Amino acid sequence: MTKEMEQTIMQAVETEVDRRVSDRLAVVLQHISKTYRISYERLMKETATLEVTTGQCLGLIGSGKRCTRHARFEGYCKSHLDQKPIVRMKEPVLDSGEVPTHTHTLPPFFLAGCPACEKVSSRPRLNI
Repeated sequence: MTKEMEQTIMQAVETEVDRRVSDRLAVVLQHISKTYRISYERLMKETATLEVTTGQCLGLIGSGKRCTRHARFEGYCKSHLDQKPIVRMKEPVLDSGEVPTHTHTLPPFFLAGCPACEKVSSRPRLNI
């Protein structure tokens, strides 16, 4: 066998292994979703942040099943790119005397993930 043929066969085997692992992962996530009453969509989004690449789109189709297209855009096909989870900024650690500042322009007056907005929303309110 030539080197080119060996490489072609190895690539075909790797692609098939990736597909089978991806299919098994989808079955496991569906089982977890049903058993523990966790949204399958949420599980897919959580697993999308893992550093495991399968080459298959991590998005869900309309019927709730996993997309079978090739992932070309950070784990998603072009059709499901909007399902990619949004990575939130971590709040900076503030000293006791330091006043948090807004990390966005005003308006909007409240933005989730903004240290100043989060501090205001976490204050106890008086029910008068």
